[in-house]
Amino acid sequence: MLNAKKGHSKKNDGSKLKIGIVVSQFNSNITKSMLDGALETLKENKVKAGNIKTVWVPSNHSALLKEGINCQSTYNVIPKPKR
Repeated sequence: MLNAKKGHSKKNDGSKLKIGIVVSQFNSNITKSMLDGALETLKENKVKAGNIKTVWVPSNHSALLKEGINCQSTYNVIPKPKR
């Protein structure tokens, strides 16, 4: 996935952003690759490694939602789980 052919877009300056990423432990062989791709993209857009927090949660949907809600007041960007 990391070596996939990517399109080109304008790079953003994310140096001031604080990013929270919530990752499911279920199917970690898939979610780990998705996390790696997200981290690579954040790095390309100048988000500082120290401003990225990754939280691994059990596969339970409610745990993903709860962690996402807990992070919203701390971070600039938080992906919302699909229902």
